[in-house]
Amino acid sequence: MIQLPGDKSTPDDRNYVGAVVEYMVNANSTVNLQNYIHLLQDAALQNADIIVFPELALTSPSQVEIPLNGLLKDYPIPALQPELYDEFLVAISSAAIENDIYVVINLEELLNCTSGYVTGESCPEQKVYIFSTNVVFDRSGAVIDRYRKINLFGELTRTPALSPELGIFETDFGVTFGHLTSLDLLFQVPAIQMVQKHNITNIIFPVRWASEMPFLTAVSIQQAYAVAMNVNLLAAGANDVGMGKTGSGIYSGRTGSLVSVMTGIPTTRLLVSRVPKTPGRKYRYRATAFSGVRTYNQIEAVGSRLCAVIACTDDTIESCGKRFPQYSPNSTAVFEILEITAAVPIPETDEDLSAKNAVYFPVTLDTSIMPLKPADYLFEEVRQILDSYTVYLFVLRNLKAELYSFGLWGREFSTDGETTDNDSPEETPTPDSACIPRLHIMFLFFAILALAL
Repeated sequence: MIQLPGDKSTPDDRNYVGAVVEYMVNANSTVNLQNYIHLLQDAALQNADIIVFPELALTSPSQVEIPLNGLLKDYPIPALQPELYDEFLVAISSAAIENDIYVVINLEELLNCTSGYVTGESCPEQKVYIFSTNVVFDRSGAVIDRYRKINLFGELTRTPALSPELGIFETDFGVTFGHLTSLDLLFQVPAIQMVQKHNITNIIFPVRWASEMPFLTAVSIQQAYAVAMNVNLLAAGANDVGMGKTGSGIYSGRTGSLVSVMTGIPTTRLLVSRVPKTPGRKYRYRATAFSGVRTYNQIEAVGSRLCAVIACTDDTIESCGKRFPQYSPNSTAVFEILEITAAVPIPETDEDLSAKNAVYFPVTLDTSIMPLKPADYLFEEVRQILDSYTVYLFVLRNLKAELYSFGLWGREFSTDGETTDNDSPEETPTPDSACIPRLHIMFLFFAILALAL
């Protein structure tokens, strides 16, 4: 299905639109709430289905009660009963309704157990508990899930979840999300268990990450988790660069970062990306070579020679030359070097026609089904070998091009009409690194395409 501007994703779509916020920490919770609403509106204008805000960037130093197993069971939409709930819950609930969007926030949750009993809660001691808590609102403004951070990081005023309950919720666009917070990413429960036990492949991650070199900088570990677990990760980071805290992004399995930011300046950024529901949907690439006769549309048998790199939708050769039904950004390779050097027989000249019997073309195709501009590549005849072969050089200059194909394609007129060879080009698979996210290939492809005479 094709999504049009203004459409929301459906269960039949292959993608959804995710948004995360890198939010500059501000001590004024009233200003924070206003900023959150504006960012939420901006995300909705970009067709976002879900937006994620960072850990502990909204209400500090205020704390909010979230009676998920109590009052919210009977009245799940704070916007409709504003007198029952904190202003933060009411305002975000209203914004979710008005902008038709799922919203995930994190705040300090207060659980008052001083009386020894709270409906639907466990109170081990008669005291006040404070948690770092994710709260999920659906498009109707209802609070549909709550997750209390399990693994704390020197947070002396807060308590880890009293029971290690996982945060999991379903959406109307056919995606089931798990959610966790900050340091949780480094622990078996919930980060590994959620994926391996419950088969969750889309993870929400509000974070207030203090980066540490060389292994635990924010964006680096976010992408590493997405790649290793082959999940989509929507990570929203609090921006407090004075404390070394920055780093947000949307990642898709082994494709890696779809969009991310790691900045050294105080800033607020809204990051939006189309996310494939199946993580890591990335084109694979094969090197192909062919010399012979083939038919076009099962009608005309023509002589052809080919030396090229082509995109495939999976690891089989049958998928080559095909596209995914729906365009997805960042699904094509990024080449560090792509050169094709081909030595072909020097064509003879048909004396009757005063024309050569062979010609070679630089054929390219990008994701818009358009050829690259001539300035994007180098194509030239560089030399001859032993008066028998002509050497062509075809080099990709625009390394940011989203390529479906890049190749030297030749017509050998003297063999037109002969018996056809196998119509499938002989294929040479690219190295295993072709499956690495945001593919970086050092690729030098040399082929001699000569018919045995």
